[in-house]
Amino acid sequence: SYVRFLAPGRGEIYLRTHGFSDYGSEGRYISGIFSDVTSFINDDFLWDNMIDGLNAAIFNTDLNRNVTTISKNIHAIFPDFPLMVAGDFIETLIPYVVQTDRQRLRNILNRSVQENGTRFAIEVRIRNEEGKSSWVAIRGKSFENKNTMTRMLTGSILDLSAMNEVKESFEKAGSSHQITGLPTGQRLSRDVEIVIRDANVSCAAVIMFDIKDFHEFTDRYGKDAGDKILRKLADLINESLPDRAKIYHIGTDNFAGLRPTMVLGATSL
Repeated sequence: SYVRFLAPGRGEIYLRTHGFSDYGSEGRYISGIFSDVTSFINDDFLWDNMIDGLNAAIFNTDLNRNVTTISKNIHAIFPDFPLMVAGDFIETLIPYVVQTDRQRLRNILNRSVQENGTRFAIEVRIRNEEGKSSWVAIRGKSFENKNTMTRMLTGSILDLSAMNEVKESFEKAGSSHQITGLPTGQRLSRDVEIVIRDANVSCAAVIMFDIKDFHEFTDRYGKDAGDKILRKLADLINESLPDRAKIYHIGTDNFAGLRPTMVLGATSL
């Protein structure tokens, strides 16, 4: 416990008491010391108020003592995550991560622990309480605190779900072709990235094609006639697409198809 004192020239300070009582030749006595913990109390106050304004949860690991403290807003990402871990923080975090991403996370965090001064940055998938997966970004570095001669691992965990929802709303507004209603090249780029990250996809094909001499047709019969051709072609292709394949309108008369091939036993993209 600690008590507050008013000190000349310093104002309010915090002192922590340590001591014991015992019996001696002259009777019972109490012995102890006062430790100035003002800086620690102020740091905790600043820490709590700083974290309140951040979306990212912050963790600090004392690698000498193998003790990790985590900011309270970690519970917005992992509701039951402990705020203090006495032991292996990495292995405490691992079970919250999707199985296929766990070894990547282990490797990058363990490397930072072993190599002082190493920065790390990784995105991994986690499972929420409803069983759905979402992405989190984990950033940080290892360093040595020269004041305390302590090796530290510090970093942040940011839930990307809210950011992705905002991003998708903007992309959706501008990612459909105004004539055919098909997704555009912007959406194709995003979907290709998703396919690359999906552990259930063994390979994928991207096919690009265009309408031969389309410009000559529109020059002769007009833009309205050309738009009808584009819409009709989009409908015909959509009706004949194989499972999990998508078609994109990426230019005036340019189209692209994306078809992922699933790993044996996987059922969805």
